[in-house]
Amino acid sequence: MKKKPVSKLLYNERAWAIDLISAINQTTPLGNIQRASGELSLSGDHNTLFPDVLLFGTASNGSILQGWELKMPDTSIDDAELLHNASEKAVRLGLNSFLVWNAVHADLYVKDSSNQFVLFRRLHSSVQISAREDVVNHKDAWLEALNIILNALDTFFTSGV
Repeated sequence: MKKKPVSKLLYNERAWAIDLISAINQTTPLGNIQRASGELSLSGDHNTLFPDVLLFGTASNGSILQGWELKMPDTSIDDAELLHNASEKAVRLGLNSFLVWNAVHADLYVKDSSNQFVLFRRLHSSVQISAREDVVNHKDAWLEALNIILNALDTFFTSGV
């Protein structure tokens, strides 16, 4: 007799990050983007941060192009804590851009002339994903979005901004 499960498995940011990194690495190399990784520890200021996704310009960990912060759709794309964490990680990595993606919207932020991160461009908005459950149930939608985002970022990196 099969026992009834005590708890329910939930798809979360970490699970989605793992799936995204796997998908990116199946797509790469793509122009400037050679591979992806994530959850590498980034120490400093008495705490350690963990970028969800890191894009690399080489096959090794030597050339970081960009860090991404991921959230589920129940977190707003312009959530202050999300943007603060993403910008702090970009600063520690010495980068001039970062991407935030809540599965609904993917926004690219770039440092301006006053050294502040500002919204540069929305790279994608999904019409199929609006809730946490949609991320796991509409993998095809975020995979399509991922391809759009990666191609836009490759063009961005090529532009030299």
